[in-house]
Amino acid sequence: MTKTISLYLLQIIFIAGISAFGFNDSVQQLSSASKYNSAQNFPGKLVKKDWKNPFSAVNYKTSQEKINSQSIEKLLPSMDRKNIIETALKNRGALIHTEDMDEAIAISNRIAPEHLELSVENPETLLDSIKHAGAIFMGKYTCEALGDYCAGPNHVLPTSGTARFSSPLCVYDFQKKSSLIMASRESANTLGKIAATLADGEGLQAHAQSAKNRVNKP
Repeated sequence: MTKTISLYLLQIIFIAGISAFGFNDSVQQLSSASKYNSAQNFPGKLVKKDWKNPFSAVNYKTSQEKINSQSIEKLLPSMDRKNIIETALKNRGALIHTEDMDEAIAISNRIAPEHLELSVENPETLLDSIKHAGAIFMGKYTCEALGDYCAGPNHVLPTSGTARFSSPLCVYDFQKKSSLIMASRESANTLGKIAATLADGEGLQAHAQSAKNRVNKP
């Protein structure tokens, strides 16, 4: 029953485009690399990520043929959280060799990662193409750990692909707002007819009448 409810919740979240606090405590990271980043440094970024739990997800996209699973496996024995890292990589990890950066960006936008590392030269040129990402780490010197602990913005980010429709936590989330609506006689004449039709369709007669009372009024 719990599993069924969770599946329904997933459908509601992605169809309605709403966020759920605490929905997923796992980490999601995606990184794109080019020849600008060394083949030795790139796998290290994947393995040295201190995964929260075995359900964390990581996807790396690169055009470098030198990067492979063997180079990643060489780094695992030195990690204190080796078992968690291995489980996360086995169950939810992927190393994707793309034809070019355009293909890499298309994949990134589909995944809508919580963290996105652009380990490329001149990452600013790619920003207009990045549509969905919680936090974007730009250039080979900008690792995710900087954003986790000490670089600028907060680290409360949309997980599980919810970056498609939600943003990192910011001060505006703690501000209370009100909507202001003021109709002129002309706009009330137009909008009143629309509102009345919709209210009648819902069976809310009083609502419909209040709108009709303001149509064609001096």
